Amino acid sequence: MKSLNDNITNDNAPVNCELDKSRLTESSSEYVDKNDTKTNTQTSAITENYKHEEKKKSPIVWILAGVIGLLILGIGILGGMLLMKDKKSSGSDNNDITVNSTTTIEQKEGITTATVVTSATEIQTTIAETTTVVITSPAISDEQFNSAVDSFISSYSSDSNDPVMDTQYSLYDVNGDGIKELFIKAEHISGNYTHMYLYKNGSFSSTDVTGNSIRFSVTDNLIECLKLGGGEVYAYYRINNDNNIELIERIYSYAKQFTHDGKTINENEFRSLIADKNKLSWVSPSYTYFTPQIQVRNQSVNVPDSYLDFPNIGNAASDMVFYEGADLSYGRITTESSGLNLRKGPGSAYDIIKELPKGDVVWILGENSEWYYVGVNENGNRYVYSDVGFVSKQYVSIIN
Repeated sequence: MKSLNDNITNDNAPVNCELDKSRLTESSSEYVDKNDTKTNTQTSAITENYKHEEKKKSPIVWILAGVIGLLILGIGILGGMLLMKDKKSSGSDNNDITVNSTTTIEQKEGITTATVVTSATEIQTTIAETTTVVITSPAISDEQFNSAVDSFISSYSSDSNDPVMDTQYSLYDVNGDGIKELFIKAEHISGNYTHMYLYKNGSFSSTDVTGNSIRFSVTDNLIECLKLGGGEVYAYYRINNDNNIELIERIYSYAKQFTHDGKTINENEFRSLIADKNKLSWVSPSYTYFTPQIQVRNQSVNVPDSYLDFPNIGNAASDMVFYEGADLSYGRITTESSGLNLRKGPGSAYDIIKELPKGDVVWILGENSEWYYVGVNENGNRYVYSDVGFVSKQYVSIIN
């Protein structure tokens, strides 16, 4: 019978824990080999994937290079076209060039799509900015034009009631249409005046451009007419497409009151406007002296004796009726915006004495169907007039 001690001894007998090193080594090697094989297999797969991606990505470089090349080529072609166009049109103001090109590069695998659009629309090159008015004028020969000038100068007359001195004329093409405008400059009793005439239908016709001095800017087709007399009136005219004079701007000062095209401005604004105008390229014509005819007073008109010494009375029409004393009436200027021209005779061909402002009151000394012979009152004295002349009845309202 075994004792308890024997059982304990047997159960606690030493156990052989030594491992079979050969098998362990073999198992380890097998494990390592399997892992290496797996690792190598994964590495190979990654490498293959990388190479595949490289193959797939490599065309992008060439696509981008192609796109850049096309852009450079397009810019070069566009620049060459602009340069050639600019050379061909050096005499014109601007050129319009329209260039449209679209380049599309697409890879079939669907990896990359590159689209390049080059567009240059209405490219303008400006050589010079000028105000140009295209005017169509009938072709005339130098002989016709010179004959019209000679005829006008030889028939130009001086009113015996207002004789002129130092009469001069000048010819200058203001608007660049190839036909020169005529300027007459003379010293009158009331001061120096210059008047402008336009050539139409073989002769010269009067215009509203009259002032103490006239100058013009050819590049802007602009005529400045300055009138003095208690203030400054700057009127700016342009010859329009119909070969007529068009008033485009008026700057006025009188008794410390300033207006610009009918709107009230202050003195600084007035001076600033004039300073801006002075920056333009102005030309003053050179003149040639001539001797006008002397016009004899029209004795056939039934003129009251008290009016015989009035200025411009010799230009009165034969059908004009005159008033004196209690028969006199007075009228108010009713123009819409600008003033009314007081002229030396009953017709638009006569020189302008001055411009009467809207609302001014004048004495009616005589009239016919179209014109009033009026006196501009001086200091409230009914029989003393600062100016006497003719105005259109259309713009005068009789005051009862």
